[in-house]
Amino acid sequence: MFCVKHNAQEGLPQIRFLNVKPNDSFDYSIVLVRGEILNYTHRRHRHGLSSVQIVNENIEGSIESAEIASDGKFKVAVELAPGVNQLKFRFCCATHGISLIFDKRKNPRYLLRILYIICSNHDGHFQAPCDAETTVERACEKIDLAIRLVQCLYAEMLTKHGFDRKSFEFIGCKPFHSSISVEEARQWDQNQLWQHHAKEILAQESTEHRFKYFGILASTLCENGMVKGHAALGIGDVALFGSGTLYAWPTNFATIQRCFQDETPVDTNQLMDDSNGKNTYGGCFATALGSICHEIGHIFDLGHTTDGIMGNDIDYVNRIFTVENCPRDLPRRMASKCASDRNADDKLNQSNRRLTTIRKTNSILTNYHCRRNDDLTFLTENCAILLNSHKWFNQFAEHANESCIRCDIQQKIIKSSLPLVLVEFRSKQNGMCMKYYRFDVTTSTPTMTSNVSSLRFTIPSDVIEQNYDLIAVDKNGNIMKC
Repeated sequence: MFCVKHNAQEGLPQIRFLNVKPNDSFDYSIVLVRGEILNYTHRRHRHGLSSVQIVNENIEGSIESAEIASDGKFKVAVELAPGVNQLKFRFCCATHGISLIFDKRKNPRYLLRILYIICSNHDGHFQAPCDAETTVERACEKIDLAIRLVQCLYAEMLTKHGFDRKSFEFIGCKPFHSSISVEEARQWDQNQLWQHHAKEILAQESTEHRFKYFGILASTLCENGMVKGHAALGIGDVALFGSGTLYAWPTNFATIQRCFQDETPVDTNQLMDDSNGKNTYGGCFATALGSICHEIGHIFDLGHTTDGIMGNDIDYVNRIFTVENCPRDLPRRMASKCASDRNADDKLNQSNRRLTTIRKTNSILTNYHCRRNDDLTFLTENCAILLNSHKWFNQFAEHANESCIRCDIQQKIIKSSLPLVLVEFRSKQNGMCMKYYRFDVTTSTPTMTSNVSSLRFTIPSDVIEQNYDLIAVDKNGNIMKC
């Protein structure tokens, strides 16, 4: 095929997919496609040819665009319709099609419920520039879209450890009316907000153990640079997050990429800026998604880690979905005082709750991220192992989850009726993972200990001396904490 933009020496461009293959199946509707343009150089294609066009023939009006990095790589979020989707990727004279399947789980047993929490004397509008629509309906649209992106994020993070793509199922956002006034909510800290709203949610919603809850607070307000009624906290079965940056979130799929790349500066006197120094709408959206992943991770039984989405790296979610040819250097975040992994009922009675707080560190770390050749959004190995077996990430048969894991501290023994996949020890002070043992179920051997069956684990003496929290997970997602 002849192309006027190329000569015989250059070679014709070709499109190759890096993370998907024909007829790959997904049980969530927004998927990430990564690929590369062979025979591409930035110099040759700088004249208006720096992006790939994507059409999903199963969705009317579906036309997406993905910027190409200087090395020819590209990445793009693609929306799938139920069933087989025919996708066409086009660059210059090259076209490549692929079929991807969206097959949603049938009758999932374990679900995440999404709630938009509205105070008793409040109409539920969220704070945004004066020309924006801030209704409850608009808020729920934005929240549902964000959760669909979080589904994709978790699945992609699992694949980095060699696991199949897995994610959770959720029930679409609905208003939840609280008994407290908006004035009260804006006087409370996130600990008080969580205590009150968690009690309300667990009392009014289903008491079945197959539900977890993620609530967005309509009460969040930025006034003269001061943020009120905000929370970013996940404990037990309930996670809360403030609506302060909802103005920067996309409302529909077509605006996702634009929102990630939105360089509009935030008026910090009128709007909340949580972007780790980017001070842009796009930075706020990326950080919000990272924070949501972090807090939902806690209610999916994850503790804190030094790095990754459960630690410091919550601000760079945009790099998962978009190309950054000129990434900026930003300070690293630090997580401290982890939200506890104990049951919510136990925590409701504790006054001195351990919280998740995020703060910026000294500028000496500004070059930290640019030294790492990664998109900077990832799960550490122990977190990935836990989620790979987690009940919310799998479709187990109704009685397949029955198991018994017992811990005898005096005898220094953990016994399980099903093979263990992970034993983890976390600091009681901050919930940080201090040590973990992963089991290969096929060989029944943990990576850090020899001659130990995956049905029986000997607790190291130094762990008992340190008085760590102990978490054990079996292959069917049953979790014991002691």
